[in-house]
Amino acid sequence: MIAKEFTFIPKQFEIQKVIKSHKYYKILFAKNQDIQQFVFIKALTAEGGQDIFITNEFRRECRLAKKMSSLAHPCVPRIIYVEHGMCPRFYMMEGTDGITLEESILEQEIPCEIATRITLQLAQGLEVLHREYSILHRDLSPDNIYLTQDLQPKICNLQSIKNADVATITSQGGVKGAILFTAPEICSEQFDYSIQSDMYSLGLIFLYMLQRKMPIESLEDLFDFDIMQIPLDNYSAQNTLQKMLHRDPQKRFTSYGELIVELQKIYSAYTPIKVATTNNISDSRLSIWEAKLDSLTKKLAILEQKQDNLTQALNVTLSSMNNKMKQLENDNSQIKNYLNQIFNK
Repeated sequence: MIAKEFTFIPKQFEIQKVIKSHKYYKILFAKNQDIQQFVFIKALTAEGGQDIFITNEFRRECRLAKKMSSLAHPCVPRIIYVEHGMCPRFYMMEGTDGITLEESILEQEIPCEIATRITLQLAQGLEVLHREYSILHRDLSPDNIYLTQDLQPKICNLQSIKNADVATITSQGGVKGAILFTAPEICSEQFDYSIQSDMYSLGLIFLYMLQRKMPIESLEDLFDFDIMQIPLDNYSAQNTLQKMLHRDPQKRFTSYGELIVELQKIYSAYTPIKVATTNNISDSRLSIWEAKLDSLTKKLAILEQKQDNLTQALNVTLSSMNNKMKQLENDNSQIKNYLNQIFNK
């Protein structure tokens, strides 16, 4: 039934389930049967394809996705393919056979160390998106973060991302994303999305992981929520959380770089660093070479991922071209039959 709705998706991609369903689009989890690779597919529904505003928004989203296709970061799914043309109907991202952060929080308690590491990795991914592409996510929530089998977070759903230099106020764009993870200033009469508003959403996600309780449960709580009123004495991240979730955006961290430094300090307390002495200099040198080897291995893995990405994009393009050629041949045949009928008369 799902496959019939999205006949424009190449046949080698077997749709296994719907991750997110919306009136105008669906996010699908699929598997490329040719190379046994999982992918996320964001595709317009028939109704979405007929709405001019939605198609324009999706075209903007696809342009940003194309820009991000060269990005290789563990927290950001690789963009594998964006449909060509003036009105693209779908694009594909690297998939993960895991669960959402929301599902993980509901299933079991996440230790403070793991919650800190996940928050740190998400901050690093958001920092790269902003530094390299001036992108604000605007829809950070546990539902839009996927965890791999080894708990590596992936920032998903590009629907609400936007270049930071494009002003957005309520009268023009409205509030984007999950309202209960939105910074309070965004819901005011005049607002601008910023690093600080995304940082506030990340802080709520961090707090949610630590407490396994929604920090804000209703729209009324959105404006009444005050991090200073919440007991955080048991958490080493108390000061960091209070700064991330300050009601005044100007008193939050001014950059992701500052936040990352603080999170690294907290996380390093969970993972003590061995100090080399005169008795273990050889071990220290061995560790350095092991670190270099590990770095080279990671770079090789990134290159292999890029090669797989290019191979898959080529396969999808060829499949799309073959479909178009068949359509052209069919159209040509119909034209010939029509002309023959006219001349025979």
